[in-house]
Amino acid sequence: MVRRSLFVGTLTMPRRARAARKALPIQPEPLPALTPPVIDAATWRRVVEFAGLSDRQAEVIALIMHGLGDKQIGPKLGIRYGTVRMHRERALDRLGLDGANRAEVTSRVFALAWELLMDEPCPHCGCRRDHRQRKCRLAGKPS
Repeated sequence: MVRRSLFVGTLTMPRRARAARKALPIQPEPLPALTPPVIDAATWRRVVEFAGLSDRQAEVIALIMHGLGDKQIGPKLGIRYGTVRMHRERALDRLGLDGANRAEVTSRVFALAWELLMDEPCPHCGCRRDHRQRKCRLAGKPS
């Protein structure tokens, strides 16, 4: 049932229909693995733990790094736009970014991942030298 409003040419829905429409739960879309592009799951988990992000904040940051906007993230996670904004702001605070754009978020996450990877001891001898650039004395020798 559609009613005519007082304004000529506009149609409105009855109150019950509007209330039922608002009460529909948001159904989240099926998600692929929520890790940022180029970072493997183990490194991403270390970055999340190091920064102290909650699981939801990590999901929001991963989707931001995939290039999605705040309004696109909400339906993917089954949460509202305001909740996405809250998770994003708190995650940015924990990452040490204030009012950052997506490029700054991506840059900071990659910098954290690099720092964590470089802090690992050398798999050959246990030294803390940069074994990825073959400066370790045992990097070239077979184990």
